[in-house]
Amino acid sequence: MLEQVKTRLQVLGYSTITTNDNVLLTFSVDKVSNFIKNDCNVSKIPDGLLNYAIDMVIADFLKAKKAFYPDELSNFDLSGAVKQIQAGDTNVVFADGAADGNALLDAIIDYFWKAGLEQLSCFRKLRW
Repeated sequence: MLEQVKTRLQVLGYSTITTNDNVLLTFSVDKVSNFIKNDCNVSKIPDGLLNYAIDMVIADFLKAKKAFYPDELSNFDLSGAVKQIQAGDTNVVFADGAADGNALLDAIIDYFWKAGLEQLSCFRKLRW
């Protein structure tokens, strides 16, 4: 999954993955994998959740980067980001040229984390 996450990050505009990024990404992959496996009570991530897991890893990674290494996010090109993000009842719209970088990054992180959460229930197994 780590290589798929790196590829997705590069497609999204995060062009340079550093050694620190590799450590953070590995941790985020483990963290999200454990979250999904514990929530669904399964021993491996179901194939139907893999794409959602990748997006959740990206959200966790970007949140950690923003908190601990905000200067390293300068190479993350947000110019291709959408003008409007809507997930359920949440709707974020940025005016052309007036989008605050932090608000846009927060909206992207929120979207990537929440986009697949409702899918987890489809793969849950009962605990005894």
